Amino acid sequence: MTKKLIILTTVYLLSAAVHAASFYSFNYSIKEQDTFKKILTRFSKPGTVISSKSKGVQRTLKMNPKVKNWNKLEAGNKIKIYFEKTVFNMKEYKAYKKTLKANKTEKVKEKVNVAKKADKKTQSKIKGSVHYMTSLGVLSQTSVQNNLSSEYSQYSPYSLGLSGSYRPSKKSYFFSSDLYISAINNGASNTGGDIEGVSDYGIATYMHKDVKKYSFTYFGGLEYESFHSFSTNHYAASNEVVFDKTLALYATLGVSKDFKISNVPLFTKLTFSKSIATSTTPTMASSGTLESYSGFKTNLYLSYNINEKWYIHTMLNLLKMSGSDELSISKYGVGFGYNFY
Repeated sequence: MTKKLIILTTVYLLSAAVHAASFYSFNYSIKEQDTFKKILTRFSKPGTVISSKSKGVQRTLKMNPKVKNWNKLEAGNKIKIYFEKTVFNMKEYKAYKKTLKANKTEKVKEKVNVAKKADKKTQSKIKGSVHYMTSLGVLSQTSVQNNLSSEYSQYSPYSLGLSGSYRPSKKSYFFSSDLYISAINNGASNTGGDIEGVSDYGIATYMHKDVKKYSFTYFGGLEYESFHSFSTNHYAASNEVVFDKTLALYATLGVSKDFKISNVPLFTKLTFSKSIATSTTPTMASSGTLESYSGFKTNLYLSYNINEKWYIHTMLNLLKMSGSDELSISKYGVGFGYNFY
């Protein structure tokens, strides 16, 4: 009895081995628009008639129980295909394997490049740029004490700036600073005077923190700048147009983000600044003692990188202050910049 069982088992195993040896099999990744018939035709010798009753087809159906609908194969899934050796197209199979190997090599290269880029992003980085901008603006000012309202248009032929940033290695925060000087060569006022030779400047420093989950950065810091306002006291005393200079220190909060419009990559930044301290210097003694200003300013900035070095940018700025007078300054500017490292 034992000998008979051993003989039957041996016969079964030999039969199974012979049966398996009569097939070629391999795993196939289903692609878009693949059909079962299309796959079978591809790997069969030219002129082979595809039949659902063939041993290769029957074995393929049997060995892939997870496939529920052979008439609608899902792209990305894998199936194991069996072909009888007499009909198998070895040449097409070798071409298929070669393509898989090439694709695998490309994926490895892509992963390496992604890793290199990620590593490059985590390295310490120092960036710097210079930029130019021209702007148009309006200053509106009201003095209750002198019963006087003034408004003048303002043209700045140039604002020159220098920006820099430093990101520590493998950190999600970085630091930046900006410095600018802006010239206002002419303007026209409803008081009848012209404005010439006025210049403003500013410096700012911030700390930024990336929020990777929502792909934006928030930041905070200090800004220090000068601006000029109409001397209402001096005008009331002498009917002469002069300007007083104010120095202001602000606490600033802001957010920035890269985004796309119609596949065009853009960068935007929105800031809100509250004055901490101000000091106004009268141009003329007749201006008298001036009350310190307090208020806020907000700025909307937008830029587009033409290439790795050059970019164009635009901004909209609004300042509102209260003190000796009520004043507001609005500006709109456009320009370009150059990243030198």
